[in-house]
Amino acid sequence: MTRRALHPARLLRATGLALLVLTGCNLPAVTFPASAQTAAPATLMVDVPLAGLQDWIAVRNALASLGDGVGARVEALSTQGAIVSFVWPGDAGTLDAALARVGYRLDRAATPTGRPVLRTTR
Repeated sequence: MTRRALHPARLLRATGLALLVLTGCNLPAVTFPASAQTAAPATLMVDVPLAGLQDWIAVRNALASLGDGVGARVEALSTQGAIVSFVWPGDAGTLDAALARVGYRLDRAATPTGRPVLRTTR
């Protein structure tokens, strides 16, 4: 199986999304299996509540180790929270499984922003 690395910024440009990028987060490039490169990747923006710097460090470490071709991109970051975009091949189950492996889940209940919220399972 051949694999091709595609940085999230290039992937999002390829899908026509224009997003604000914060530099210095050093999240890894996304790698999709060759079989998944023909279909358009799924994308989802989520809210990430943060109580402080330690919360951000934990979230950032989890995002860096997602695997399964799931990429994460920080769209906004403040002392109260972050907005993160996920890009992945396949259905929502792929994202849910990758998040579960690193101790997180998506709360898809209605929120004021309309975006799901990233919550810890620990």
